[in-house]
Amino acid sequence: MGMVNYAKEQVSKEVLEIILDHYTPKLTSKECNLFGISIIYYFPQEDQIENDCNPVAFIVRENAVDSCYILASQVSDAHR
Repeated sequence: MGMVNYAKEQVSKEVLEIILDHYTPKLTSKECNLFGISIIYYFPQEDQIENDCNPVAFIVRENAVDSCYILASQVSDAHR
């Protein structure tokens, strides 16, 4: 079994909206709030059946400022 590493890239809200609109499979989101910081993360709808989900993107909202990120997952296999 490999380990999943995530690379994140900050994008504009407009770019993120385009990615979310055209992403296949269809995405859903969940929001977490902690100490005045809101994090909305997006993942494939089929993942919500399981406890484990593969996030595709997230938005961090602090003091009415949104920071948008997309994630690329890369599975590293120790047996390669």
